[in-house]
Amino acid sequence: MPNDLLDTTIKMLLQKVVETHGYKIVHSKDCDNLAYNISEVCGESISGSTLKRLFGFIKSTSQPNKFTLNLLSRYIGHDDFNDFKSKYQLNSSVEIKNSVSEFLEVNKLPEINYCDFTKGQKKIAEFLNSKFQLTSIIGEEGSGRTTFLTHFLSQSDLQKVTVIFSVSAKQILNQICQINDSTQLLIIDGLEESVYNFKDIRQCFIELLKITKQYNKLRVIIALTPYTWVRLTEIVIKNGDSNKWYNVDINATNPSSAKNIDDFVSINIDPNFPFRSPLMFQLSKNLKSSEVTNSWVILTSFFKRTVWDTAYAFEKQQFFNSILQSSNYGQELVQIDRTILEPLIVKYKKAHLDLVSVNIICEQKELNKFGAFKSRYSFGKSIYGNYLILSKLLNDSKGFNSNLLEEISSKYSGERKLELLKLATSFALSEIDANAFIVFDLDLSEYERQALMIELGHQVRENKLLQEQIVLELPKLANTRKYFIERWIDEEHLNGFYGVLIKSYLKYVSSNQDVIFGNALLYYNAYLKDDAKECALYYSKIVKISDDKERIHPYVLGRKYMTLLIEEFRKTKSYSKQTIQVIQKYLSIELRETNTDLPVHSFGFEHNILHAEFLTRHYHFTPFILEKLKDIESIQLHKKDVDHLLFQIFKTAYFISLGENLMLPCFNLNNVHPWYKYTVEMYLERLKS
Repeated sequence: MPNDLLDTTIKMLLQKVVETHGYKIVHSKDCDNLAYNISEVCGESISGSTLKRLFGFIKSTSQPNKFTLNLLSRYIGHDDFNDFKSKYQLNSSVEIKNSVSEFLEVNKLPEINYCDFTKGQKKIAEFLNSKFQLTSIIGEEGSGRTTFLTHFLSQSDLQKVTVIFSVSAKQILNQICQINDSTQLLIIDGLEESVYNFKDIRQCFIELLKITKQYNKLRVIIALTPYTWVRLTEIVIKNGDSNKWYNVDINATNPSSAKNIDDFVSINIDPNFPFRSPLMFQLSKNLKSSEVTNSWVILTSFFKRTVWDTAYAFEKQQFFNSILQSSNYGQELVQIDRTILEPLIVKYKKAHLDLVSVNIICEQKELNKFGAFKSRYSFGKSIYGNYLILSKLLNDSKGFNSNLLEEISSKYSGERKLELLKLATSFALSEIDANAFIVFDLDLSEYERQALMIELGHQVRENKLLQEQIVLELPKLANTRKYFIERWIDEEHLNGFYGVLIKSYLKYVSSNQDVIFGNALLYYNAYLKDDAKECALYYSKIVKISDDKERIHPYVLGRKYMTLLIEEFRKTKSYSKQTIQVIQKYLSIELRETNTDLPVHSFGFEHNILHAEFLTRHYHFTPFILEKLKDIESIQLHKKDVDHLLFQIFKTAYFISLGENLMLPCFNLNNVHPWYKYTVEMYLERLKS
C-alpha cells in the first residue's frame, strides 16, 4: 500500500505506475523489479529504496522529490508531474464517506440471477439475534464471500456497521482499535489478499478476539479461506473463545472440510450460460470481464491475476513444476507426498502460503495408525492441473495443431484426456482458429464426441466472431459434418448463422439421410415464419427422396414425415392416404436407434409425428402413439432433448382438443437445455393459445 503520508494525487500517480508496469506491488522486492523497468523505459535510474519508501515498505516522513515525481510521470506517458496533475482531476462527486459505502462502491453487484442468498440472509439474521459474537464465512477466493457480504449490506438496515477490507495489516490493526461500544457489526473482508505475512494475519485475529471481550454486544463477520481458518483455530481454542463462534468448525484440521460457504451462497447456474462447471461459472463472474469468453480465457485470466501478476510468481511456478513432474505431467495421479515439496516449502514459505490460501494447490492430511499426520499435495481443482499441463503441451507443439491433439490422445486417457481436448479446443476458439474442429479427426468414443460437440457448440453460440469467421468453414470438414453439424440441432438460430450453416452443409452432402436432415430443418423454420414459398421449395426436395435405398436414422426419418404431414395439411387441411399408410407401417415395426447411431431421441420417429400433429392440430396418429408410449418412464426419454417435457405438452394439447379441461403443464425452464429451451417456450405459448 502507498505511504499514508502521500497526498491523493501522488497516490493516483503510483496507481497508474503499477497499471503501466503490469505487475502488482505486494512485496518489497517487487519495487526492485519496478525500478529496473522504469530505468529501461525512461533511460534514467531510480533506486528500489526510493520506491520502497513510496509504497510504504520503508518508513519515511519525507515527501518524494521533484525528480522522482517527474520520472514516474514520464514512465506513464506524461511530460512531467505538472502535466500529470493538469490531466488528473479528482472527481469529488464519488468521494466515499464511510467504510460501508466504500465497500458497496468497490464491489458493485452486477445484475445477478445466479446466486441465491436466502439461506445466507437467514444465517446472518440468526447470528445477529443470538448470544454468539463472531462468525466466519469460510470459502475459497472467488466462491462468493464478497458477493454475499455486498448483497447483505445493500439489504441491511443496521445503522452502526464498520467494514474493513483489502488494506495493510497496520491499517487493519488501527481500524480495529477504533471500534467502540456503539458499533453493532464489524465486517472484515480481503484480509488474506492484502496481508501476505501469516504472522500479521495472526496478530489481526488476536486483536479481533480482544475487542469482542471488551465489547460484548459487538458482532463480527470475517471472510477467510479454509486454509487460514484451520491455522487460526488454535488461537480460538487457546483463548477459550470457542463458545463465541457461530456456524464454524472450531476443531477443523483439514481445509477441505472447514469451509461453510454453501451455508451462505447457493450457486444456481443459468443454463444459457456457456460454462457448465460451477467452478468456471464462479471464476468467470469473479473476474467481471467482458473478455471472459471460454474456459481457456477464464483460466488464463484467473492465473494471471492470482499467480503471475503477484509476488513470488517464479517461486510459485516451482511448486507447479514439482507436482507436474512427479505425476509425469498428469499421466499418473496428480497427488504427491509432502516430502517431495518440503525443500520448496522451506525455501519459498510465502509463495507456498499464497498458493494454499487460494486453494490452487491443497494439502490433504491423513491420520496414520501411529497417530501422526501424513500429508499429500495436489491441485485444489483438477482443472488447474489440466490448464498447466496443456500450457506445457501447447508450448512443446508450438501452438494448437494436429500434433498437439495426437499427443493428448496417445498419452492420456479417461476424463483427463477429454478435459485436455476440451481445453485445447477452447484455446483454439479463443484464437478464432477453425482448426479447432480437427479434433473430430481423432479416434474418439461416442461419449467423447458428444462432450466435445456440446463444448464447441456452446462457444459458437456465445461468440458472434466465431459465427462470422469460422462456422461456414465447418461443412468442408468431413468428420465435422458427421459428428458436429448433423447432431447440432439449434432451432433458435435457424434464422441466423445456423440457417446459413445448413444451406452451406447441403452443398457438401449427398446421402439421403443428410439431404433430408438439412432440408427438413429449413422447412421447419420456413413454416414457423409462415413463408409459403420456402415451405414449397424444401418440401419438394424432401418428398422426392426414397426411404428404401439406404437405412435412415429413425429421428431423421421422423423429420421427413413431420415435413410431409405439415405441408400436406397446410395445403389441403388433411393428410394424404399414401403418407398415412407409410407412417402407420413405420409405427408398427418399432423403429429404434442402433448402437452405431448417434443418440438423439429415444423415440425419435414417434416424437416427430407428435410434433407435426401438435403444429397442425389434426390428431390422426396421436391417440395411437400416446397409447404406445403410455407405460414408458421419463428416464427412457432423452433428457437433453427434453422429450419428457415435449411429451407432456403434446399429450395436454391432444386432451384439450377433446374438450377436457386440463391444467397446463408447469415447467422450470431454467433447467431446460439451452439447445431446446426455445422450442419448449414456443410450444408452451402455442398450447396456451
